[in-house]
Amino acid sequence: MDSVQLIRRSFSLGSPAGSACPKSLNLNPPIDAAAWRFLLSWQDHGKLGADEAVLFRQAIRWGLEGVHVPNVPVEFKQLLGKCSVSIDASSIVNAHPFKPTWLVDDNLPDKGIDQKPKYRQADRRLSAEHYLRSLQQRRANGELYGFRDWKSLAQKEGAWTTVTAEKGSTTLVVLPTGMGKSLCFQLLPIFSGGLTVVVVPTVALAMDQCLHAEEVFAQRPDVNPQYFASQGGDADPTQVIDLINEGRTRLVFTSPEACVSGRLNSCLDNAARSGVLQNLVVDEAHVVSSWGMYFRVDFQLLSGLRKKWMADTKGELRTFLFTATITPEQKSEVLKLFSDDDCKLNEFCFHSLRPEISYYDRRFSFHNQQRLALEDCLWHLPRPAIVYSTEVEVAEEIFSFVKSLGFRRVGCFTGKTNAVDRKRLLDKWRFDQIDLMVATSAFGLGVDKQDVRSVIHCCFPEDLNRYYQEVGRGGRDGYSAISILIPTEKDISVAKGMKPKLMSLELLQERWQSMWETREEVNIDEHRWKVRLNSKRPELLFDRTYQENIRWNKRLLLQLARAHQIEIQDLSFDAELSKEVGEIQEFITIKLLDGFNPDSPKMSDSIKDQRMAEGASVGQGFESLLDYLSANRCISMILKRIFGEDTYRCCGGCRWCRKEGRDPRIAPVFEYDLGTLSRNVRVVENCEHPITGSKRAFVSAVRKLHESGIRRFACSPKVFSDLLELFSIALDNKDLFRLDAIVDGIELLRNEPLVVFHTEIPTIDSVKISGAHQVTHVLCGDLQFHNIRYLLEGTVGSVDYFSHLSLLN
Repeated sequence: MDSVQLIRRSFSLGSPAGSACPKSLNLNPPIDAAAWRFLLSWQDHGKLGADEAVLFRQAIRWGLEGVHVPNVPVEFKQLLGKCSVSIDASSIVNAHPFKPTWLVDDNLPDKGIDQKPKYRQADRRLSAEHYLRSLQQRRANGELYGFRDWKSLAQKEGAWTTVTAEKGSTTLVVLPTGMGKSLCFQLLPIFSGGLTVVVVPTVALAMDQCLHAEEVFAQRPDVNPQYFASQGGDADPTQVIDLINEGRTRLVFTSPEACVSGRLNSCLDNAARSGVLQNLVVDEAHVVSSWGMYFRVDFQLLSGLRKKWMADTKGELRTFLFTATITPEQKSEVLKLFSDDDCKLNEFCFHSLRPEISYYDRRFSFHNQQRLALEDCLWHLPRPAIVYSTEVEVAEEIFSFVKSLGFRRVGCFTGKTNAVDRKRLLDKWRFDQIDLMVATSAFGLGVDKQDVRSVIHCCFPEDLNRYYQEVGRGGRDGYSAISILIPTEKDISVAKGMKPKLMSLELLQERWQSMWETREEVNIDEHRWKVRLNSKRPELLFDRTYQENIRWNKRLLLQLARAHQIEIQDLSFDAELSKEVGEIQEFITIKLLDGFNPDSPKMSDSIKDQRMAEGASVGQGFESLLDYLSANRCISMILKRIFGEDTYRCCGGCRWCRKEGRDPRIAPVFEYDLGTLSRNVRVVENCEHPITGSKRAFVSAVRKLHESGIRRFACSPKVFSDLLELFSIALDNKDLFRLDAIVDGIELLRNEPLVVFHTEIPTIDSVKISGAHQVTHVLCGDLQFHNIRYLLEGTVGSVDYFSHLSLLN
């Protein structure tokens, strides 16, 4: 029974019981997903209300337009009127396209802004190696299945860059939202036996990442993912610490504060000293710069803790930085903080803008105008949807307003939502028990729900980066989504006022002197000292301002470090002294760098230029969002200016593009930039043909090559699937390898050996290999040296020829 018949039957029965269809895994055709959500809501509620009215409109717009649907109750038809849905005397249903009159100065599509979703990603899936297939992922109906494919070559490159990172290295991976960057670091516990700690910016993200990891490792109980929060809801923080100490978890999600000065600190210190801590992952790494400078200073102090852990692990700790977007300035700062002069630095950056989002906006003078526009959106925009606000009180007010309209499948998620409710809301959101989430930025970064169709901003984000990140919650399944920005003049003033306050030079001097007076000698010859973070300048000696005072002292030390006056080397706290005085006693070990005079009465002059430059940069994101609102150019042009010239630019449709008659674009595809051909080349004859010859002999050859240390292999696209299956037989799930189909050549991102299997006469593309330390061309079946000799000689220098694989060194 198809979706249309299910809806008709449900209205005929007066109940969806026994009629609910399974959730569609994609939006082709869109009507299946819309029908499923409508029937699910009706079944959960037991009657037809406001939620069902909007979802029924969505089903009409996505495929029921002009269809005969009898037996719709009269009282439900009244609600449908609010959604601009009409049912004529012959029971034909129609819905007027949503073309809000308040979206002025815009060329709205004739078919409305709520058209059926269109797929805007280029389908570049690649068959996955068997170790990826062994991981699990939950289908919409709750069934677990393996990852059959990489989403794209870019995801495969990001994952390979991650899992092959050397001990002691720092790795930056930039992958667009929705391209699967989380999977890259989820592979780390598969190929390393110790502990992987993932530091995330919000509790919501820690919970969401952990829930997803539990599904991924459903068949791997040894990984046992956990999240640590001081108030962790159903996750007891003491129990998580016990699991780490006992080696019964190998993947932990947490906050920078928990690592730097929270209860997790000493536990992770012990893990580093014992060699258990192997991987430190910073997810959403761009916030290290944007938040870590003033708002969440422990993000930057984490870099000092990393130095300590590097020493404790004898230089073997691997550091990973993941993000979907990062500016050149943020990238420079993050790498400076989380890498060392002598450590190996790896980068894979595919900076591509989102093609799924269609942007609409209107700037209102008054609150009541904004509220009417929001109500219009609530009755017409497709679900799931998110309504963002900057302030908690406003979010709670919007939540009450939404409930007053009769909507029930709605939640409210803010920074004040307690841990138990956060877990409950995230579960309901992930499993489609909530269709509308009212939220602040606490619900922003990284929370993964693939099918969000609408994002509404009843606020003015403080900068374009935050706006773009929150808009990125929509369309993660590759289908088009709607963004509506409807700030008031007051909202813009609120955003402008969120610019961080800078200490005066006089206060900077006083704070430094108060800390410097508490110093303890660590190593005078190396100019290393330990200072107390809870020291107070004279005016605060009798004020109970512990937490805020600590934050300002941390900000000052970080600013000195960014200005290259000091180096932060260690963080610690004294548990016994803290218990004795009733206040946590935190310390930071610093090294004074050349040219810095700590006793100077004008010490603050040494960071004057740094302070002015940082103050000037803070407002750039705010001005960029105003620039977008003016619609003087495409939002992708503004974003490219922010994220750098190597950004792949595309636009799902903004006001400027609509005025220019520019249609939305498909997402760009990651492509290699081929370089110099490899010089160290070997050619081997007499390998068994994998298709027409002995498969057992070929499997044995693969196994021996892998045992010799080779992990990268390539072949013709024609035999890729067959060889992938043979590799699965040859190697176990714990064996790391990679097989690529050669299309227009192949580039290796680091100096690593590669074996290319030729099952047919070689072409120039099949020998055009860039960046490899060594390339071995293996001729299968009856292929002989002359089949490849003329392609290689004269182009790659000397070539060594071997008559059999066993003759290789």
